[in-house]
Amino acid sequence: MTQLNKEDTFLSLEDVSISYEIDEKKSYKAIENVDFQIKQFERLVLLGPSGCGKSSLLKAIGGFIKPSHGSIKLRQKIISKPGLDRAFVFQEFDQLLAWKTVLENVLFALSATKKIDKKDATIKAKEFLKKVNLSSFKNNYPHQLSGGMKMRVAIARCLAIGAEVILMDEPFASLDAITRKKMQDDLLELWKDTKFTMLFVTHSIDEAIKLGSKIIIFGTNPSQILKQIDVNEFTSKDEISSIMHKNQTEYFI
Repeated sequence: MTQLNKEDTFLSLEDVSISYEIDEKKSYKAIENVDFQIKQFERLVLLGPSGCGKSSLLKAIGGFIKPSHGSIKLRQKIISKPGLDRAFVFQEFDQLLAWKTVLENVLFALSATKKIDKKDATIKAKEFLKKVNLSSFKNNYPHQLSGGMKMRVAIARCLAIGAEVILMDEPFASLDAITRKKMQDDLLELWKDTKFTMLFVTHSIDEAIKLGSKIIIFGTNPSQILKQIDVNEFTSKDEISSIMHKNQTEYFI
C-alpha cells in the first residue's frame, strides 16, 4: 500500500499497540505495532480471524479504548476520546430504537448532541433521510423496514450528527448468503450516493474484496499486519488466501 503524503492523510495509525491487563503481572497484547494511513472517503477493510484484535482496533479509532503505545490521528489530531466525527454501525443494526419512527431515530441522535434546536434538527434529519432515499419511510417504525433500509437509517443518523468516519464491526456476519450479498450491494450503493470514510471489519475474503478499496490483512500470535493491499491494483483471492495460510489461521471464504 502506498505511503500517503501528510496532506493526503485523513486517518493515520502510527506504531499502535493495544494491551489488556489480565492481572497485576500478566497482560494480553491484542494488537502490536500497527501502522497505516487512509484518505478521506476510502473504504478500508480490516480482514482477519476472530481474536486477532480487529474489533479492539476499531474501538480505539472510535476513542473508546486507549492504545498502550503509539497514536491514532484524525485530520492530524490525536484521538483520545469518542467524538461526533466517528460513529459505529453495529451488527444487525439493532441500535435503532424500536418505539421510534425512522425520523424520530435520526432526531434522537441529533438531540443527543445538544448542538441544534428541534426545528433545525428536523430539517437536517429529513435532509439526510433524503440522501439515503428514505424520505417516504420517515414515519415507519424499524420493524416495518428491511435490513438494508435499517442500515440506511443507521448511516443517515451517523452522517446527520456529523460523523465523517463510519466504523462497522462485522455487521453482516449473522446473515444468510443471499441477504448478506444484498446488504453488501446496498452498502456500496449508499457509499456512492453519500460518500463517507468507512472502516469495515470482516473475516470473509470475498466480502473484503467486494467492499474494500483497501484491505489490511491481520494475523495472530502476535496480532499484527501481514499485508496491506490496494484493491485498485487488484490482488487475487488466491494470493490473499496464501498470505493467510502462511500465518496458519482460518478464514471464511
